[in-house]
Amino acid sequence: MTQRMSSTERRKSVLKTMREMHKSAKNQDEFTAKKIAQKEGISVVWFYHLAGNEFRKLRAELDGPRRPKETVISRLKTQVRALKKEVRELKAKLKAAALEEIAEAIRMIESLDSENRMLRAEVKMLRQRIAESEVVFVPNYNNAE
Repeated sequence: MTQRMSSTERRKSVLKTMREMHKSAKNQDEFTAKKIAQKEGISVVWFYHLAGNEFRKLRAELDGPRRPKETVISRLKTQVRALKKEVRELKAKLKAAALEEIAEAIRMIESLDSENRMLRAEVKMLRQRIAESEVVFVPNYNNAE
């Protein structure tokens, strides 16, 4: 009568067999959960329970059409993080550029306002001089340049 292995012993045995098969495998077709489970004499379900994550990682290292979800998802998450960082940087640059343009527009408005006040003051002064001297100013539209 043979004694059953404990869960810990079975896991160690499965991991050892899996690593040995991984070393000799050339692609994902040669390294499957079914083949490892058969060699260990256990079901595929029990195999995944004991070594599922390790198996997926090792299998992803081999050439083949399938990649585990963790690899694809982790790659996409990394891309999303990079894109979010880029968006934050671009928003900051856009905000700085917008603030600079607003500041330039305010400077221009203030300059034009100052010039407008100066011109109004000159017009007011000229009107006062005309009123004081009782000179009638008649514009000459015939000699337009």
